[in-house]
Amino acid sequence: MKIKKWLTGLLVFCLIMTAVPIQGATSLPIRYSGKNYNYTDKQLKVKCNNKNVDISDTPGILDGDIGLLPYEEVFQDALNVSTTYSEAEKSLTLSKNGNKVILYVDGTYALVNGKKVQVPAKAKFVLYRNVNETKLLVPSRFVSKYLGFDYVYTSSTATISIVDNTSSSNSNKQSLAIVYAGKKQNYTDTQYTVYAEGKKVSTVMPAIKKNDTILVPAYTTFAKGGQGIQYSYKNSKMTLTKGDQSIIMKKGSKTALINGEEITLTEPLRAVKKVANGKYYMMAPVEVIAEAFGLVLTVDEELGTVKLTVPVEEVPDVEEPDVPEEDQEEMKGMWVSYLELGSGKKTEAQWKKKIDSIIEDCVNYGMNTIIFQVRPFGDAIYESDLFPWSQYVSGTQGVDPGYDPFEYVVEASHKKGLKVEAWINPYRVSSSSTDITKLSKDNPARKFRSTKGKERYVLAYNNGLYYNPAVKEVQNLIVNGVKEILDKYDVDGIHLDDYFYPSLGSNYANSFDATEYKASGSKLSIANWRRENVNTLVKKLYSTVKAADPNIRFGISPAGNINNLKDNTMYYVDIDTWLSEKGYVDYICPQIYWSFDHKTAAYDKMVDQWIQLNKSDIVDLYIGIAVYKAGYSNVDSGEWGKKSTILRDQILYGRETGKVDGYMFFRYDSFHNSVAQKEVNNLLKVLKQ
Repeated sequence: MKIKKWLTGLLVFCLIMTAVPIQGATSLPIRYSGKNYNYTDKQLKVKCNNKNVDISDTPGILDGDIGLLPYEEVFQDALNVSTTYSEAEKSLTLSKNGNKVILYVDGTYALVNGKKVQVPAKAKFVLYRNVNETKLLVPSRFVSKYLGFDYVYTSSTATISIVDNTSSSNSNKQSLAIVYAGKKQNYTDTQYTVYAEGKKVSTVMPAIKKNDTILVPAYTTFAKGGQGIQYSYKNSKMTLTKGDQSIIMKKGSKTALINGEEITLTEPLRAVKKVANGKYYMMAPVEVIAEAFGLVLTVDEELGTVKLTVPVEEVPDVEEPDVPEEDQEEMKGMWVSYLELGSGKKTEAQWKKKIDSIIEDCVNYGMNTIIFQVRPFGDAIYESDLFPWSQYVSGTQGVDPGYDPFEYVVEASHKKGLKVEAWINPYRVSSSSTDITKLSKDNPARKFRSTKGKERYVLAYNNGLYYNPAVKEVQNLIVNGVKEILDKYDVDGIHLDDYFYPSLGSNYANSFDATEYKASGSKLSIANWRRENVNTLVKKLYSTVKAADPNIRFGISPAGNINNLKDNTMYYVDIDTWLSEKGYVDYICPQIYWSFDHKTAAYDKMVDQWIQLNKSDIVDLYIGIAVYKAGYSNVDSGEWGKKSTILRDQILYGRETGKVDGYMFFRYDSFHNSVAQKEVNNLLKVLKQ
């Protein structure tokens, strides 16, 4: 009865309001695929080059999470894209900035510069029944990406913003402060935008011209350019390989080796510092590399663009690319922990099968980085001269498995276009026992505890063992362990998580390393003294990473609640210093593992606090996401068991802020939890945008 009364009232209200436009009405009568619908999701607005485009009569719509826009008003008219529609082929061709995208009506793939690429949503004809107009709607982010446009979707206002930054590119002749060949200078020549296979691959550091030679950011251009080139940089040497072709360049040297033959360069490989962000970029002469690998190089001085493509006839005709289409600037990292590996002995074949499965899933999920745990308990899931073999490879700590497990992780990941960061726990030796004899005989922690005068280099606390953060020799061991990884493996980053000092409770001033504090005579409080111990290690690690290669990233994932992080009883992380001073970290990834409805640590409030804390903006801000909670009703007041869009909404919220640079997901196995599948499926839809 109440429902009937409500409907009657609504009908009367609508009859009264027939002469008045109803602002914010959500129902939109449309027809496509031969059927009539009342579309009730968000009606999308659009801005092109910061100007509103009037599509109010025929607004954009959402197909799942994919924004579809009418191509004529948006791309053809507002963005001056050349378009051709073929009735015979049922295809739409869009051309701009030297790129060509061909969409097929109701087709599952597009041709991008001659290469087949799967589309996230089909192009479709839609009849807007209220105005009797039919429009061809296209997946707007997909088209923008491959035409070289910048694209931002703001969910709160349902507005898509598309900007063609190439249209005024020789406002590219602006001053750029750099340090080149050891000298600070203002570069005033053209700043080139680099495209590889139709995608803009570097927006942070432009390509520059020196001595009539164009230098491009080597890593983003070649390792991530989609031409199948493998990149490595060690001992001041950059090596690029593709099939049986290879190029070796040494930083600062005007000679290079191409397939073993020496050639002379007009301008050498350079480490160029961008003064604005204090970061170094390895810049390589593009023409020599393009010629060696048979790439098509197109330079447009007027537009300020450098474009590299594989000749079309060399591109395999496949339905789906090996590497998912993804935003180059957004971190999408998967934590792969020792828990995924299990503690039993693994043959090399078993290991490779496991890793191949993880990599395949990460690619399918739309990830671009694997954060792989190589030192969970003062051990090594790699061939180390400093730390014992981990039981999570050989089944027994200290026993050689007969192969190098991490070498395969790095090589196999890079072949699939994934970056790899080596994840270490710096201080933790054991979390289940204080019995030193349970450690392998070659374990440095056991050696310290068995050496007179060094017994306190490893501390027993709360049924666990920890390296003493106050001891310089311990710090050097941890630093040398990272240096060893950098020397042996072509990693893209070094990653630490939140296991610094353990939680010491109310007796924090008299426990753990209090003996060393008293002996130090420090005027700092014991809490700040401990923070300084951690700072010293972090700064040493950062310097070690940058000495190996300025392009390798160093980051830390601390606890997500800032109040807890600053507490005097645990962690001892000087987060304010890390986020305000250079020389500590490249990125920070707080573990914000709560739902939006959490009473004391709601996700959105925590994200906002971290954005405010990171106001100097010298450090990239990533967010750690709790996939392991998805689907479970016994956490965060039951919200995770009631909803299936929390993870998706967390990503969308971060994107809307414009201040979050990416996400890391804890952890791989959690994506396979049966109770999490609805949540995971909704998450993957936005990850692949």
